[in-house]
Amino acid sequence: MYAKRKKEILDSRMDDFLESTKNWDLHEQLERKKEMEKEVEEEMIENGQKDYLTPRELVFFRCAIGLVYQSLGNDELALSEFMEAKKFAQAMNDSDSSIPLSCIGSVFYHVGQFLLAQKYYTKSLEIRQTYLGEGVDTAVSMINVAACLQCVGDFPAAHDMYNKGISILNEKLGPSHPRSSIANRNFNRFRTNFLKQ
Repeated sequence: MYAKRKKEILDSRMDDFLESTKNWDLHEQLERKKEMEKEVEEEMIENGQKDYLTPRELVFFRCAIGLVYQSLGNDELALSEFMEAKKFAQAMNDSDSSIPLSCIGSVFYHVGQFLLAQKYYTKSLEIRQTYLGEGVDTAVSMINVAACLQCVGDFPAAHDMYNKGISILNEKLGPSHPRSSIANRNFNRFRTNFLKQ
């Protein structure tokens, strides 16, 4: 109940927060966000509610906030939220613990830090392989790693990783599924542009 109520309060204030801080620099936004979270926490304690958020809830909450920042182009704030989520994910022993790692990888990929992106995408892939085997999420992680390998010029390794990921997507979802179609199209572009025929 606590987690749901806290999320409702923060969600109700997020639009106002984003509107009122859109012209601030990233540091000011981060400080104000922390103040807002503290205010909500204090209000809830005053009302006799205690924090019973599980690590899983904290991971999803932090990742959701990070995704909002990422969609607004605030990579620094997004990365901060994803790193916080990563701390909580360490207490989880399932495939969901890979989510913050994948989110961190996406920020580093977006800002052109392909080796760092590859590091986090690879960690995410390892977790997904352990818990999910050859599932759709594992395939997506493979394709993310392949994109990083492509960007750092390791074309043979990128080819192999793309091929594995796309094979899984085609098997699990079918080649006409939107995810499979996009992956196949990107793989074909990669082969045309980077591999000698």
